[in-house]
Amino acid sequence: MRLNIPQTALAFALASMALTACVSAAPPSGAASPAIAAPVAATAPLAQPSGSYALDPAHASVIWRVSHFGLSMYTGRFNTVAAQLDFNAETPESSKISVTIAAASVDTGHQALGGKKDFNAEIANAAFGAEKSPQITFVSTSVTRTGPSIGKVTGDLTLNGITKPAVLDVTYYGGKPNPFNGKDRLGFAARGKIKRADWGVTNWAGAIGEDVELVIEAEFQKQ
Repeated sequence: MRLNIPQTALAFALASMALTACVSAAPPSGAASPAIAAPVAATAPLAQPSGSYALDPAHASVIWRVSHFGLSMYTGRFNTVAAQLDFNAETPESSKISVTIAAASVDTGHQALGGKKDFNAEIANAAFGAEKSPQITFVSTSVTRTGPSIGKVTGDLTLNGITKPAVLDVTYYGGKPNPFNGKDRLGFAARGKIKRADWGVTNWAGAIGEDVELVIEAEFQKQ
């Protein structure tokens, strides 16, 4: 039976992208972590053509948050991210996405540690296993629609050399041609949370939380 699912389901595929770096923090001391809301989803997504879409890195962000001594949600980002989306307009749920993140591209906005060490490199190695596994990847395995423009994307997340399934909540904002070059573009948001110990990352226990939140915003352009 053919499902009448709008291109919205494509949003779910994007969620995969997140993954690659799916990370964010648990609420300090058990308290609820303040949510980072996404813009309101498009109510009437524009039909977009099937084909290959690539992430526009100039209009994408992969942000992670983690509890620091239960006093704050420490926030950083990955600067080097690439993703490829294979969109099927006839059956959006069969669309595929793959994401690759450079684990060493951590950016905390703080360069030095005690005036000597490279703080960003310290975080990349201790929290994301950058030395052991330079790339964080996420490859979608299934898409589930949960609303008109929202859904869940399940995929294989490889972090610190370990591959395990991870799930992202995805919102599809809509699509429209790029006014500068006429190419079709799609917009998404993805949110996720993983337990870093499940991927063998246990450094600094007690100082940083076990849960890592991921906040992703991204635009894809047709190739």
